[in-house]
Amino acid sequence: MDWLRRLIGRSHPSGAAAVAGGDSARSTSEPDSGAPVCGKCGTAVITNAERLQGMQRIAKEYGGSVDENGTVVVPRGISSFTGPNSLQQPAARAAQTEEIQRNLKRDVNENASRCGFRCTQCGKIFCLTCLGRDAKTHPVYGGKACFACGGNVKAIDDPTVQAE
Repeated sequence: MDWLRRLIGRSHPSGAAAVAGGDSARSTSEPDSGAPVCGKCGTAVITNAERLQGMQRIAKEYGGSVDENGTVVVPRGISSFTGPNSLQQPAARAAQTEEIQRNLKRDVNENASRCGFRCTQCGKIFCLTCLGRDAKTHPVYGGKACFACGGNVKAIDDPTVQAE
């Protein structure tokens, strides 16, 4: 869970102004602690295995599970009500379910956005948020291209294959 401690309290810079100043503007791929960081924004990244562990933790936190497609599944809750306040209970339950779904989506997206990707040519590391927002499409392989050299990027846990 060392990867979780690296991420607690860290927010993703929301633009160029955040990268331009402060400690988050790192140009290296490795910080002082040895943990990988995004070469564009400087936030800590996690491996694909750590992302999957995070999904398991999130699913457990919400009383759900992760299905075979890697999706967090949470039970729906109570569907029928009886008693003197039975008309108000479904509306309150629906509002609670909506809030749980919003929080679940936020947590899953935050976990996924921290997943790191390494260029197969130059080895630089980038986070999913930067790749999704700013990277161009790779002309041969599809997917996203490296900011530095234009090479293909793969999740950190994937075996690194050098281009010939």
